[in-house]
Amino acid sequence: MNKAASVKDASLDERALLQARILARLFRQRVQASIETQGPLKAAPVHPSTSHAADRMVLKGGLAMRVVHHSMRHTKDIDLDADHDLSLGCVQTAVRRAIKEATAGGWLDSVQITEPKQTATVARWKIQGVLPSTGAVMHLTVEVSFRHHLEAGETTTHAYAVPRDTGGIEHVDVPVYRDQVRLTQKIEALLSPTRDAPRDVVDLFIMFQAGISVPAATLADRLQGRPSTALVKELWNKLDSMDEARFRTEILPHWDLAELPPEWRDWEQIRLYVGEKIEALLLEAPPASAPPSGTLGRVLLR
Repeated sequence: MNKAASVKDASLDERALLQARILARLFRQRVQASIETQGPLKAAPVHPSTSHAADRMVLKGGLAMRVVHHSMRHTKDIDLDADHDLSLGCVQTAVRRAIKEATAGGWLDSVQITEPKQTATVARWKIQGVLPSTGAVMHLTVEVSFRHHLEAGETTTHAYAVPRDTGGIEHVDVPVYRDQVRLTQKIEALLSPTRDAPRDVVDLFIMFQAGISVPAATLADRLQGRPSTALVKELWNKLDSMDEARFRTEILPHWDLAELPPEWRDWEQIRLYVGEKIEALLLEAPPASAPPSGTLGRVLLR
């Protein structure tokens, strides 16, 4: 038997646990007083430069969706924005410390940490190791972008429950973008001509279902005056291309299928719902009763 063929990847839950461990150590200075444990809190001391960096970084992407909305969609990465004038060295100190602490103590064996990109705009870490309990191989990427200036009032924090090594739960206040900002960013991502990711539709479905919205004028400003009629056409064309086959290969493998409600398996209705919501915002009007443009809308509303 080929030994290499028998090696398995870490499960979604195992990878999520490592992500949580890294977040806890990166933002540990935000630990709340509510610790569900028998003994006293024994958190590691926070290095001054680590605290400084963590105060000016914000979690984004799929993991932010899990923190805020308890999304069932798992992600392979930890994506963060750092204030554009925060130094690379400051971020490196914070992230290296968090990764080292999260993978130490026998939790992960044969750990390999590489830094394939460390520039003034993006810093990236690749983590690989073996879980001693199962022999599964763990792969995880941490990426920090310096391209965005964090504006006052556009971020908030959400408590994230992380299992402690000594038992109990540690609640960490993780900085994330506010609801309206995240929704706008996701709509921009879906409408971007250089991006093609069905997971954006999933995240938008979650946010719209949660009742999150954004003023049409705010969205129009972020889209830099692109004609709404053209954007609507681009929207439905892109949703048309994200068919059932892509849903099964790009989305379902990253979900906890045992916990997936039936309505989350109806990909066509999810796309239609998201498309109508965005079209209404783009046209500054409630969704029309007539089928939207594009093959998807015409087919689903027959």
